[in-house]
Amino acid sequence: MSEPAELGVTLEEHGQAFTEVSFLLEMLVRTAGVVVGKSTPTLGTNAGRHMGKKLPVLLRNPDLPSAVGAVGEALKAGFELTASVEGTAAAVTVGRCVLRDVCRERGVALDGEICKMFHYYLAGMTAQLLGKPVRPAAAKAGDTCSLRLES
Repeated sequence: MSEPAELGVTLEEHGQAFTEVSFLLEMLVRTAGVVVGKSTPTLGTNAGRHMGKKLPVLLRNPDLPSAVGAVGEALKAGFELTASVEGTAAAVTVGRCVLRDVCRERGVALDGEICKMFHYYLAGMTAQLLGKPVRPAAAKAGDTCSLRLES
């Protein structure tokens, strides 16, 4: 039996793949912005809602803390999300973030379109699990990013 190809990837090949995926992600977000214009937030939210439908999660009595927690768990391979909930809003802190690495690789602003699209994606996933609309607000970018999700 042969070894799966992904097990034989060198560190150099991994770096090359990261560079290529970073380029493709930047182009995807830029193209989406050109094609759909002001509807980009809707695109991000809908993508998140579709992903939320596919998550192997069932929240019997969904509330904001459990929905945000489930999203954080689903994305833990590339992101470290922590949240504190205050009424109908969640203050989300993004520690480790693969998209931050992508932005740095591409020389793109940390609070630019890639980040904004991701925030709407998070809102869409959370909304799907919660069963009601959620929107991102008040984002700050840096070595640790933060945003609010309001329902």
